[in-house]
Amino acid sequence: MAKRKIVLLVVEGASDASLLVPAFSSLIENRLFQGQEFHCDVLTAPNHREEFRRRNGFYPADNPAQTVRELVEYYLRDHDRAWGQLGHVIQICDLDGAFTSDDRVQEDPLVDGTQYSTTDIITPNRTILIADRTTKRNDVDALLKLDGFRKKNRRHAHGPVPPVLRQPQPRTRISR
Repeated sequence: MAKRKIVLLVVEGASDASLLVPAFSSLIENRLFQGQEFHCDVLTAPNHREEFRRRNGFYPADNPAQTVRELVEYYLRDHDRAWGQLGHVIQICDLDGAFTSDDRVQEDPLVDGTQYSTTDIITPNRTILIADRTTKRNDVDALLKLDGFRKKNRRHAHGPVPPVLRQPQPRTRISR
């Protein structure tokens, strides 16, 4: 039997990896899913270079695809693996309201961290959050131009929230 190819999920943090790796593993057989954490948002990493380096051991590139490639290189070295063992590398990006209109971002210096609702984003520092969101939007656009990136994702990033999937209708039996 052929060795299973690794599907590497590149995610923001431990909670993403602990949730998504088992979920993907249960859905797709014949693949070994593993998670690699950034401990930071790859799309806004250039805005937080020192923090990213402290958490990941290297400075992020201005191009998020290059930063992901470098993180995959670290993963391969740390796990004694080779590129040929990877079946796919999937980068999962948390958009954090990046495509919400800036006028929906409210500043409240007393709020603890950034809070998201269905209508607004409340943050202690509006200027920094808007700068991060602008960088994130630009980097998503850059990723969408890469070969191999599933362009259908653009619809979700730039369009309205997709409708909730309909529940399957019970099948009716037709008598003859």
